[in-house]
Amino acid sequence: MNGRGRLKYAIGVCLASAMLASAMLVSACDETKAIHDRATAFEAEGKRSEAADQFDLVCEKAPDSERCPSSRTRAAELRLEAAKSLIDQEKYEQAKALLDRVIASGVPEPTKNAKEPRAKLEPA
Repeated sequence: MNGRGRLKYAIGVCLASAMLASAMLVSACDETKAIHDRATAFEAEGKRSEAADQFDLVCEKAPDSERCPSSRTRAAELRLEAAKSLIDQEKYEQAKALLDRVIASGVPEPTKNAKEPRAKLEPA
């Protein structure tokens, strides 16, 4: 293969790689949309735990996607709501576990709102 042939080959390889990367990105976007839609449906049904898990899955599948930050926030908010409900039902160990997950998420507002109820669940 002469110099010109190698250049054409290299350009072809680059174009094929770019097309494959583009197709993978589109596929990831479609997949995160489907997961996000499923999470939203679970939330509408009042299934907070399932919804939170699906919102987490959005970020697991595509951490750099535009849906990830809002999904991470919504998962933390749903867990915080569920923890407060568990506290009202006197299911303190389950509530602690959820509050710990909210705090571990690092999402600012839910984390801040989880710290006080979590502290109250510690023995005096």
